[in-house]
Amino acid sequence: MACKNLEIDFILQDDNPEMASVESDIVENLSKIGIQVNTKFLNSTEYHDAEVNGDYHLLFTRTWGAPYDPHSYMASWAVPAHVEYSAIGNLQPPLTRESLVERIEKVQTELDETKIASQWRSIMEDVHAQSLFLPLWGTRIPYVLNRRLIGFTPSTQAYAIPVHSIQVASGSKSVTIAPGVGALFSSTGPINPHQYSPNALWAQDWIYEGLVSYGQDGEIVPALATSWEVNPSTDGGQIATFQLRENVLFHDGTPFNCSAAVLNLDHVLSD
Repeated sequence: MACKNLEIDFILQDDNPEMASVESDIVENLSKIGIQVNTKFLNSTEYHDAEVNGDYHLLFTRTWGAPYDPHSYMASWAVPAHVEYSAIGNLQPPLTRESLVERIEKVQTELDETKIASQWRSIMEDVHAQSLFLPLWGTRIPYVLNRRLIGFTPSTQAYAIPVHSIQVASGSKSVTIAPGVGALFSSTGPINPHQYSPNALWAQDWIYEGLVSYGQDGEIVPALATSWEVNPSTDGGQIATFQLRENVLFHDGTPFNCSAAVLNLDHVLSD
């Protein structure tokens, strides 16, 4: 019986040198096992549309690395905003997108830490068994600074340039910052702190601050909250109490207080 050749569409961004540098190796290696690869170089808009609509068989994407937060990352799979939504659209039975999203939503409401760990482990093992994501390499994010700048400290997160620590030692006080992933961004897009895309994240980091932040290796550290404690509630749930940093102002001079924190939390929970 003759074997049927497998043919797949491999999409890449046409302005991403990182993708282009390894494309030929992937095509060559897959050809050795009888897989014909049709490479399609797309502009940023076309690439995003293909991601969301599932118009691909193979593509590059990036994981967050440390710190890794499955709660926010995997919860985003439920809506067609990123490639993961379309990637889980054709899972091998008995797993389906609907059943996977249901399990992800269920663990979000679990309070028992042992059950949380067990459920996440089960979800991740099932996703791993589907071979949706095949790790190729790890990357480091370089920073290139003019010598007239001092005080810079690299961020513990991807897509962040901590400009608050930079000081201008000499010359003009105007500083040009050019962030990008594979290529420089020409715009930030919508600055919604409750959504993410790489170009928006750069600017959001300069404008917004959370109650807590990520430290080295994913450690949760104080930010607008100086401390916090979590205690059981009478209804079987949990109550988190945050002590807010004092004398904090918004960009327009309005004081940051409990009402502002509650407004933002209400917005997140209603979205």
